[in-house]
Amino acid sequence: MKKFTGGIALISAVVISLAPLTFIEPASAVEKATTKISKPAISKYQRYIYRYQNGVMQRKNVDGKFVSVDTRKESAFDPIRVAAYNAVMQAISGKNSSNLNVKYVIRPNYPATLSAAIKSTFDKTVKQFGDYFPAGTPVTVIMVTEKDKDFIQKELPLIVDQNATGDVWQFASRYLTKSEWENSSASGGGSASFFRGPEQSKGGFYLSHTASYATMDTYWPEVAPHEFTHILQGVFVKDLSFNSQDEYQKKLPQHYVEGSANTLGHILAYPNLGWYSDDADLTIKRYSNGVKRWKPVNTPANMVDLLVATEKGTPDQAFEASYSIGQLFYEWLIGTYGFDKFITLIKNIGPTNSFDENMKTTYGITKAQAYEKAAPYMLRAWKKATK
Repeated sequence: MKKFTGGIALISAVVISLAPLTFIEPASAVEKATTKISKPAISKYQRYIYRYQNGVMQRKNVDGKFVSVDTRKESAFDPIRVAAYNAVMQAISGKNSSNLNVKYVIRPNYPATLSAAIKSTFDKTVKQFGDYFPAGTPVTVIMVTEKDKDFIQKELPLIVDQNATGDVWQFASRYLTKSEWENSSASGGGSASFFRGPEQSKGGFYLSHTASYATMDTYWPEVAPHEFTHILQGVFVKDLSFNSQDEYQKKLPQHYVEGSANTLGHILAYPNLGWYSDDADLTIKRYSNGVKRWKPVNTPANMVDLLVATEKGTPDQAFEASYSIGQLFYEWLIGTYGFDKFITLIKNIGPTNSFDENMKTTYGITKAQAYEKAAPYMLRAWKKATK
């Protein structure tokens, strides 16, 4: 995600109907879902494999069967992780807000099973979090593929300016060949934010791009709620302006922007604690080699150093590490102090002058103290995920 910017043009989007959320699998994989827990299957793209049956998420096991529940007890997981998951789930339980008006622009070649899955997740999330937004807030969701060059270059700028999305064709063009698609992690990508300043009435946007030939084997449920979190972050800073990236990151450190989006993205993506924990670990493992090539990850002091280093989005290693390092920090923060306090942290970005002052105002501790307190858990979770 790029930093929040103002001066973005956005017009109304067209709602395109989707197929019902029932995905057809090959005959060998359509075994009746069970509640038996066995080792989950992992695709060649290093992701767990999901499908939806009658709107219910199911995960594939190595025996080819799909399961809809996880029978592991909370005692099988770290108490901090359990507390973080439960805090978020309890905060949104029973919420059914209609404050957000979502419009979809889904290009014809975007895989129907993927767009249906994204729409289902996104629609659920906006109802759960709508109370944090003014009534009637618009959000536009755009889905494109490598077959949409003309649309991306000519029509997309009329919906969302390239200053907000980055060079979308640069990403989508990588999907022109399957080898490039696989080299770019085979998950697609996207960006999201909330319009600031004079254009804030235009609300938020989420742009998703993937290959036209992508399948559910490449589907990552975390992405849509991750991007929604950027919209949530954005609504609380819609009245702010920044003269430089340094000024921006003094209030919104990079590990907050991407890390907390990873934390919430993983929690909101899954219907149970076990699947959340499994995918959270897999994400940490996926980022681990890049982080370790940049800085050591052996002691609590190393974790503190990484938190300080990922307050900035540069160099590139800091930006990449901010996802996983921040993911663990905000999981600890929510697991220790609760989700309502985390929302207070977001709300206090405007009234406070820095992230450090915000931590003092919200939690009564400095950011340095928070880093030191979080580091032991972060290291413990890191080692578990990367062993």
